[in-house]
Amino acid sequence: MSTDIFPGSNIHESEVTLDFSSIQEKLGKSQRFLRYSESLRTYFDKHLDPSLDAQAYALTDPALGSFASCCTQVQAAGLYALDGLLRNTDGLTIAAGLISDVASRQQEDGGFSLPYNQAAGEGPFADVAELGAAADSLYLVALCAPNSAAKQVLEAGATYVFMNQSSETVGAIYKNRRTTNGDILNGDVYGALVCARAYSVTGNGRYLGLVSSVVEHIAERFVLTDQGGWWPYMEAWDGNSLVGKSMAYQATIVAYGHSLFPYLPRGQRASWSRTLDLARRTLVQELGFGPHADNEAATWARDWEHTWEIYMALALDVGGPRARSYLDNRLERLDETVGRIGADAWSPTANTRDGKSAVTSQFRKCSSFAGAVVSRCLQELIPSVVTEEVFP
Repeated sequence: MSTDIFPGSNIHESEVTLDFSSIQEKLGKSQRFLRYSESLRTYFDKHLDPSLDAQAYALTDPALGSFASCCTQVQAAGLYALDGLLRNTDGLTIAAGLISDVASRQQEDGGFSLPYNQAAGEGPFADVAELGAAADSLYLVALCAPNSAAKQVLEAGATYVFMNQSSETVGAIYKNRRTTNGDILNGDVYGALVCARAYSVTGNGRYLGLVSSVVEHIAERFVLTDQGGWWPYMEAWDGNSLVGKSMAYQATIVAYGHSLFPYLPRGQRASWSRTLDLARRTLVQELGFGPHADNEAATWARDWEHTWEIYMALALDVGGPRARSYLDNRLERLDETVGRIGADAWSPTANTRDGKSAVTSQFRKCSSFAGAVVSRCLQELIPSVVTEEVFP
């Protein structure tokens, strides 16, 4: 969807001029967005503490009993930024402060640690998905609050991605250093998104090369079967499947893979569009069956009701009545629940495993939804430089 918010055909930050009044007008027309953002901001405010440094803020996740993860705090910062743009509140100031705190906690190698689902005494470890899920929110804050640390954090994250390219396959990224025995495919796309957004704020062309390599690799791993087109959750380096089909992780590839279009060579976009379209059709086909062993091998990802990447992917299928029906029904259920119980609408169905830290939490689910909102806003508000032939 092309608008005049970001004029020009280049997505590098130096040529981007934010039209705040236009953003306010477009977001302000959505009563649904206003309802969600107000509920989420109220929830985040309850867990917001200014640090000793007046320029920084921190959020806490009650399920962790400590500070929120860097990823979830960045996602919340994106929501604060949108709130600031829309309502002229202190949201931009808080967003910048939250990013300042994240910059102080980011690992020296640029990684974001993952504190969830960790065995006692194991300690958190860096995971590229934590960076990827935060990339769009970092990008938004970098655009809205250019004096914040968002650009610095995003660049450091891209450095981490480059350091963790696999030695086995061009275009594959080690999702984390505990799973180097194979390729977790959605992690590759997360890494590509980090580098895409880093290009937008730096203009460093090497990031575009990695994005193209990842897309080429991921497209090659897509398999058409009698049950639709699928990526496995994880493959061995010889191409054999280690963990099978996953709706949740396929949706992640589709949702964030769409954001990579403007960063690809024009000759690569048409084939990538066709691949994502086939993958999206499979999501629509399988959603009606619910999660089971053959469509959600990742047993920990079977809470599709709160897997917002699925609904982000459905939102891209603008011409599909089934996709629109599934999306509308889910948002109508969310509307009713938010109106009745506020942010408790984002409470997960389960969040503990014996001997481990929280698998997820209400805070994490609220932050993930906030991140999805930011991503959709960027997809809708930033004009695509994809040719009309790709999207007739």
